[in-house]
Amino acid sequence: MLLRVAAVGGRVEALPVTLGHTVADTTEIVRLSNPDVALAALQTHQQLIQARAALAQLRTRQLIDRTSQQSVLAQVQTQRLDAERTALVADSLNRRGLSSRNEAAAAHDRLREMELRTRFEGERLDAMRKGNREQLAFGAQQVETLERIEAEQRRRIASLRVGAGQEGILQSLGAPRLELGAWVNSGAELARIVKPGRLRAQLRIPEAQAKDVIVGLAAEVDTHDGVVPGRVAGIDPALRNGAITVEIAFDRTLPTGARPDGGVEGVIILERLPRLTHLGRPAYGRAGGTVRLFRIVPNSGRAERVDVQLGRTTSTRAEIISGLAVGDSVVISDMSPYITETSIRLKTP
Repeated sequence: MLLRVAAVGGRVEALPVTLGHTVADTTEIVRLSNPDVALAALQTHQQLIQARAALAQLRTRQLIDRTSQQSVLAQVQTQRLDAERTALVADSLNRRGLSSRNEAAAAHDRLREMELRTRFEGERLDAMRKGNREQLAFGAQQVETLERIEAEQRRRIASLRVGAGQEGILQSLGAPRLELGAWVNSGAELARIVKPGRLRAQLRIPEAQAKDVIVGLAAEVDTHDGVVPGRVAGIDPALRNGAITVEIAFDRTLPTGARPDGGVEGVIILERLPRLTHLGRPAYGRAGGTVRLFRIVPNSGRAERVDVQLGRTTSTRAEIISGLAVGDSVVISDMSPYITETSIRLKTP
């Protein structure tokens, strides 16, 4: 069985498939609507468009600024080379006495200035490139985050159209039953899909009799269209209304008339005991205990009280350890008002 639940809350807009119909895994079985989810998706999409536009503008602005700085650096480098040539000429003229020492010193001062400016403009370009990379990484991260949010919003919108999820039969629509216009919360049950070949039976066993039931025991289930052998596949640990729910898996294909939620009766076989003396379970008495019953004396119209030692019991039968023999007839209904009598007279109705 596949349980389909609401991924997001919404209002029931359509129920395209009715109960009991066969569905494919992609068949739409419930359609919900939620304006808040649609609005959130639209807002996220707008934010994503704005973030992408801002990132594109940032790349363009950075390219312009970087190109401008590269141009400044190129100019400064050209000026440094010119200052270097001027300093060489000034040194040559000074050695030949054709220029003053001050002129040569001024040329070297100009060269040092241009060397410093070249270094500073280069460092500025490096810092600009580093800052650009960090700004682009931050902008790209924002876009990526919004893309993930938008993908999640698209998934939430898609989840408003609930598919069957597997081939099978639509067993139920909601708990309680879904109605058009009703609001369902996130996590609420929407539908149950079952595969007919994988149906299991649930038997409710009284608490007193469930203590010996374990997984793997053989069972027989009457589907009212045939008796099918099976085995205990699961035991619900919770006690409900004095009974334990036991799940039975079938060993062979179910009769064609078997349907989900159909009523069944079943027997769990604890063990098989050949040549066992037994009778219908008395109205009172417990397994392993002694019970007082009235045994019918043949052809006398009387019944005499006997103490009967019981062995193992089921819901309908009890093992006889002592006190009765094969063929004895006894009264197993409630005879507690006469339990102090040693014998009673039987009256034919």
